[in-house]
Amino acid sequence: MKFEISKPVFALFMGVMFGVAVGSLLGGTVVASQNGQDGFSRLFGVWQAGVVEETHDMSVGYDVSGKERSRKTLEERRELLVVPSHYGSLVGVTGGVEQSVLWYQDNAGVIRNILIEGAGLSPLRIDPKETFKRKAKMIQR
Repeated sequence: MKFEISKPVFALFMGVMFGVAVGSLLGGTVVASQNGQDGFSRLFGVWQAGVVEETHDMSVGYDVSGKERSRKTLEERRELLVVPSHYGSLVGVTGGVEQSVLWYQDNAGVIRNILIEGAGLSPLRIDPKETFKRKAKMIQR
């Protein structure tokens, strides 16, 4: 038994496959660039806002007599991530190097989570930012 596909059916099949391939590439590009992340594969509930350089003076170590060494100025560069202030207070952290989940609770008792994939790969600074015109609605499936 010989299997044959007509030219119109083959052309339709190839068109559909091409459409799926292009759609997948474009869809992946949109998802990957959603927050404009550089060092993170995915963020949810938190947004990248730049890099902050923090400096501070402190003594690091002791000399041979056991006295603290003189103070040095130390610098740290951290990825700045912002969280909406209405999320409330940080109440827990779960996860590890590849993915971390930060748990927040607001004054009404609502618990929200923030997903940061790749959080253990770079130092972070997370700052709350005031939110305005906040709305919430229940969506039923």
